[in-house]
Amino acid sequence: MKRYVIAALVVATPVGCAVKKHDTLGDELSQFRNTRSLYSKAFQRCDYLVTEKYHSRLYGLTPLEGAERREVEAAARAEHAICATNYERKSADLWEAQSPEVHAFYEKRRDELHKEQRAINAEVLK
Repeated sequence: MKRYVIAALVVATPVGCAVKKHDTLGDELSQFRNTRSLYSKAFQRCDYLVTEKYHSRLYGLTPLEGAERREVEAAARAEHAICATNYERKSADLWEAQSPEVHAFYEKRRDELHKEQRAINAEVLK
């Protein structure tokens, strides 16, 4: 399983590590979204491979029971946690590497969405 996790992260690493100057904020946002999407897909693939690895032992024709099942479930949870931890770490590093303009863009967008949600909530309460 470790080779799958490592392979998924190795594939995602070159895009995230490439430092490129962007001409416009739109280019920078596009690159950020593409890299974030790649990390998300790598996480989903890692999660799928873990599920595939343990599925037959947990739910196959002769599923494990008792202590053996608990051990396999714990191993599956641990590998799922590795996938999630790596995804969260890489996503956080990607976010921290962004320029102040990207941070400002997403803060403004978040404020717009919150304002819209408050308006919807107020309308519901009328």
